[in-house]
Amino acid sequence: GGPAMEAETLEARINKATNPLNKELDWDGINAFCEQLNKELEGPPLATRLLAHKIQSPQEWEAIQALTVSCGSQSISARWGRTSAPLLPGEEQSSRM
Repeated sequence: GGPAMEAETLEARINKATNPLNKELDWDGINAFCEQLNKELEGPPLATRLLAHKIQSPQEWEAIQALTVSCGSQSISARWGRTSAPLLPGEEQSSRM
C-alpha cells in the first residue's frame, strides 16, 4: 500500500503540491508541506533544492505552482530568521496570534 499520510516526505508533498495535473493551487498540500518544513531540521535546505528543480520545469503550470510553494515556505524560513522574505497576504494576522 501507499505511505501513511503522516509519513509523507517533503519530496512527496512537493510533488503533490506542484502536480501539473492539479486543476488549481493545492493550498492544503502547500500548507502541509510548509508545516512539515517547519518541523524538520533539514527541511529548508532540502526544500530549496527540490523547489529549484521544479521551478525550472518545462511545464509552466508546474513551475508556477512551485513558485507559489516557494513563496509560502519562504515566509516560514523568515520565522527561522534565515531570510527577510515579505509576508504573504493574510500571513501577518495569523502569525501574530
